[in-house]
Amino acid sequence: MITLAPDGPVATLGRPAHAGVRVVNPETRETCPPALLDEHGRVLNAEEAIGELVNTEGAKSFEGYWKNPEADAERVRHGWYWTGDLGYADEQGFLYFAGRSGDWIRVDGENTSALLIERILKRHPAIVAAGVFAVPDPTSGDRVMAALEVPEGVTFDSLDLPGFPAAQADTGTKGAPRFVRFSHALPTTGSNKLQKKAIQLEGWRTTDPVHRWEGRGAPSYVPMADADKAALRAEFEAAGRLRFPALTGPRQHRGPPWTCARPPPSNSSARSCAPTSPRCFLTTYGDVSARKASVACVSARS
Repeated sequence: MITLAPDGPVATLGRPAHAGVRVVNPETRETCPPALLDEHGRVLNAEEAIGELVNTEGAKSFEGYWKNPEADAERVRHGWYWTGDLGYADEQGFLYFAGRSGDWIRVDGENTSALLIERILKRHPAIVAAGVFAVPDPTSGDRVMAALEVPEGVTFDSLDLPGFPAAQADTGTKGAPRFVRFSHALPTTGSNKLQKKAIQLEGWRTTDPVHRWEGRGAPSYVPMADADKAALRAEFEAAGRLRFPALTGPRQHRGPPWTCARPPPSNSSARSCAPTSPRCFLTTYGDVSARKASVACVSARS
């Protein structure tokens, strides 16, 4: 599907092997516009440019999953092969990996539902909005990250994480986030939905406070300092996984990325805010969650 481009940008997967390989909007099946990148390789139009990588000529060569017709139907639709990989193309035609579509996060070889974790977190009376998604692990698979919005005055410690989710009967063994972004104003769309793609692309590199749980014991969160983020990047480098876009790029400069056209209502879940600059779409990197089986990732890159 993809032809390697040794002379291309450091984070690119390569170029489409033929005209049938493209990045499309899964709802409209229209080709996504090229990504607009700043001088650091950060995507400025993530919501429009990021789509699913498809091969319009690949359905006939897809052999299918073992006794799993539902998974087959998910991969082959409208006569196209849908990889399940999110990506974008720059103006020169280079392709970049931006994550996995769908709800599933692959953690320690097990599939974990991001939507279930979101529902559990949203039960907390102090959490206004929650988004859960995969971020890459330095060695393999994914880690769970949550982005939480709370009203002004609420502190991270007052949320009692991970005590609250642990007390919920439906919290799975892999459901505790490894990273938690703590914010009083997560970016939203014009219809007041979280800009989950952009939030996922930022990951732990956001300028909002991020708390991290390390180790194999019971979850316990500590704030991530710049030195911790640099050390995490070094882990990716040591494992040869700096191919994820923007792990080598600089952080966004600090400063308020949002202004409100009018004061929001007292109910903090209702907001009327708009991005004031392209800084609302920050750094880009991918994850490697496998929704059904890792073979889907392998076939998408073959």
